[in-house]
Amino acid sequence: MVQVLNIGFRTTTIHDTVWASIIKVPNSKMISVIVSNWSQSAEEGGKFGINLHLKIDGISAQQTSHICDKIAEMPATIPGCYEKCLVRFKKIEQNARVLEIRAYVTSLSFYFAAERKLNLGILELLEREGIDSLYIELETNPVRNKRQQDATNN
Repeated sequence: MVQVLNIGFRTTTIHDTVWASIIKVPNSKMISVIVSNWSQSAEEGGKFGINLHLKIDGISAQQTSHICDKIAEMPATIPGCYEKCLVRFKKIEQNARVLEIRAYVTSLSFYFAAERKLNLGILELLEREGIDSLYIELETNPVRNKRQQDATNN
């Protein structure tokens, strides 16, 4: 996310909010890329989206539904967030259930704090539900195992 500070004849000066730096971009670059302008919201009062994707391995349909419902309730408890958000069970990817979460804040000043609270709230929910968030990939390849054991023994 950046803030436009000045649009000049040849360059546009922007403030990079992530790195807290000032950048001058040639206007030729500015007109050749797609830019999302959050300061010109289509709605009164502004609406700035926090988009998250959550992948959870090995949970049931009932657990998936319960987690979606609980996440949908979270923004109402976060200062600066709109009460309603989108929580979508988007797809199954291998053994993971992929959830798309889109919450909204009323002002950019709330954005990072709300994003943090939402992420922490999701982690706390997963802990309460007893869902192990570690991703483990097991591979059984007897030929490679034998070579690794032989190399270790030498």
